[in-house]
Amino acid sequence: LHDINWTIEPGQNWAVLGDNGAGKSTLMRLVAGDEFAAAGGSVRRWLPRQGGEQVKLECIRKGIRLVSDLQQATYTYDITGEELVFSGIDNSVGVYRAIASDELDEAHYCMRLLGVEHLARRSIRRCSTGEMRRLLLARALIGSPDLLLLDEPCSGLDPAARDHVLELVDALMDQGVQIVLVSHRREDLIPTITHLLRLDHGRVTWNGPCPEDLLS
Repeated sequence: LHDINWTIEPGQNWAVLGDNGAGKSTLMRLVAGDEFAAAGGSVRRWLPRQGGEQVKLECIRKGIRLVSDLQQATYTYDITGEELVFSGIDNSVGVYRAIASDELDEAHYCMRLLGVEHLARRSIRRCSTGEMRRLLLARALIGSPDLLLLDEPCSGLDPAARDHVLELVDALMDQGVQIVLVSHRREDLIPTITHLLRLDHGRVTWNGPCPEDLLS
């Protein structure tokens, strides 16, 4: 990534476009706190639901949730859908403590929101790619994060599952969930996208309001 100056303001929903290898996933990991800026670079994160500007990784990861196909491919724990969604409260990989009743209620609320409550007792190893993607979205929503980063949320999905995921993302944006949608396909852009960041070999080629012709 080179010479990127990017600000996400409240109320904005961004799309990040670019070919494979453009730097999209690296940028998302940087925003989420999974990567660190090189010397001379910096990332400032103002997360109102976490108390304001945050530098502690624990608070950053509670306020900014990243969902990616890499995360899905490497999540090999044999837990239920319910446990997977609950793990989002602590943003842990796996479950390491008892689940309180109010936390369980919140997990089921997020699962209902994403239409996956019927997967509560099913092992995630027996879920389809589309089902697992929606469970990970529910996991990311629990705890009311400030920002949701969706890195290629439609990759590996058949057309019906892709349409379903995009409809869910569109509905979440419409309900006030602030989202950054990453894709290498302009066909994945949805009407609730307000701004566009386009990358090419780690450099910005567009940074601003989304051109209307891309949303038509």
